[in-house]
Amino acid sequence: MSQAAGAPWCRVATGPLAAVVLSLGASACTGAQAGPPATSAPPDTPTTTSNSASFVARMDALMASVNRLQDADGGAVVSVPARPTVVQRPTGLQTMIIRDEDAGAWRPGTYRLVVRCAGEGVLVAHFSLGERSVIRQLDACTAATSTDSLELSIDRAAQKSVVVVVPAGESMGAVGYQVHKVR
Repeated sequence: MSQAAGAPWCRVATGPLAAVVLSLGASACTGAQAGPPATSAPPDTPTTTSNSASFVARMDALMASVNRLQDADGGAVVSVPARPTVVQRPTGLQTMIIRDEDAGAWRPGTYRLVVRCAGEGVLVAHFSLGERSVIRQLDACTAATSTDSLELSIDRAAQKSVVVVVPAGESMGAVGYQVHKVR
């Protein structure tokens, strides 16, 4: 697992689902400031820099919460660390869709996608192995990390996997997932 300097949530996951990670734009992983600090703000008004620092600290805390549960749950075929559902840009917050694809082989069986979210809002998850897929709205994210799952069975080997997690509305949180082989 590698990580971009200055951005702890910009990680490149390795493993069966990490061939393409499209959840964060390149500028989100540069460590650059989100924008110039406000210079004419009243003394008691937070500046853009302090808002940015507060936002980053909150996202870091939410991601750490999700990752603690991920780390405690062994036996996963794939484990992808938490990523934010929003990033801060100079123009405001931008919703981030998580989409991971892989061309690796999957043996026949039943697989469970376990999605963990800390924060607030609603997510829609799509899990696909070969030609089979399942999609549904997950339980709402909570400040104390919530967990929901989708199951998918394949009766023959599959050569492609896709996981997509879409934040709905004004969701703001951190999302990580694992894939377990159930049987």
